[in-house]
Amino acid sequence: MTMWPPPFRPIPRPLDLDQCPSERPADSIARRPSPSNDHCPRIGKRALNTEDRSGLVVVVDDDAGMRESLKFLLETIGHSVVAFASAVDFLCARPERTACVVTDMFMPRMNGLELAGHLRAAGDTVPILLMTGAPSAAIVSAAAQVGIERVLKKPLPQEELLGWVRAHVGPETTPSPP
Repeated sequence: MTMWPPPFRPIPRPLDLDQCPSERPADSIARRPSPSNDHCPRIGKRALNTEDRSGLVVVVDDDAGMRESLKFLLETIGHSVVAFASAVDFLCARPERTACVVTDMFMPRMNGLELAGHLRAAGDTVPILLMTGAPSAAIVSAAAQVGIERVLKKPLPQEELLGWVRAHVGPETTPSPP
């Protein structure tokens, strides 16, 4: 009998350096080198700036339409947003001023729970919102175990999403006309 969703692995799988993209992410954030540790050279423990979380909302989703829609929505109301097509791409880039992360649950190579596990194992306390088309009790429970603050069902309730982002980034700023 196949278990669905697959059981959560509380200890992150090592991230192979070959999984990191060789070119810069689409949003032009340069990858920074990180020192190695026991479980993952690229996303190892390092001095994380956990106090200054001003500004940047990170969206991680393998669905280009959803990723770009969320990026557009949040940028339209004045938030700084960077989007990644996979959890691995995000972990390889690791923007420093990340205020919060909005991630999909089911993605190739690494799911949203594993992403949260990697961040927590590295000592990063960034607030995380998990979005999924199939929220189950098992997913909600596993999300709580890795410190994911919120689980929302797709299609996302816009006001709940924006309220959560506002709580972690601050009020949006109206973009000034050119």
